[in-house]
Amino acid sequence: MERKTRQYEAILDVIATAGRPLLAQEVLDLATCHVPSLSLATVYRNLKALQSEGRIKSVVLPGQNPRYELEVHTHHHYFQCRQCERVFDVDACPGNLQMMAPSGFRVEDHEIILYGCCKECGDGR
Repeated sequence: MERKTRQYEAILDVIATAGRPLLAQEVLDLATCHVPSLSLATVYRNLKALQSEGRIKSVVLPGQNPRYELEVHTHHHYFQCRQCERVFDVDACPGNLQMMAPSGFRVEDHEIILYGCCKECGDGR
C-alpha cells in the first residue's frame, strides 16, 4: 500500500469540500493553500491514484477537460454556468426516460447537463 502524502491528503480534502466537480487546475489552485509547493503534475498523479482507489470519479462534459468529484455512487446530473464555466451537481432527475425513446428502443442510461447562469454570476435581472 502506498503511503498517503500531504499532497494526496490536500487534494482529497479540496475535492471533498468543494461541493462541486473541479478541474485539475482548480484542484491545484485550492490545494496550494495547504501545500504551497504543489505542482500540476503531482495533482494529476494523485488524481489518477484517487480514481484507481475508487475515492473520486471524473466528470466529463462534451468538449471539455475532465473535472473530479468524490465517488458517491448516486445518480445525479450537472449544471454548468456559461459565465464562469464552473460545474455543479444537480440532485434531481426526471426519472424514467423510456417514454422519450423512439418506439422499440430501450433506454439503458442517460446523462443530463443543464446550462445557464449560477447564483454567483447572476443573470443580470
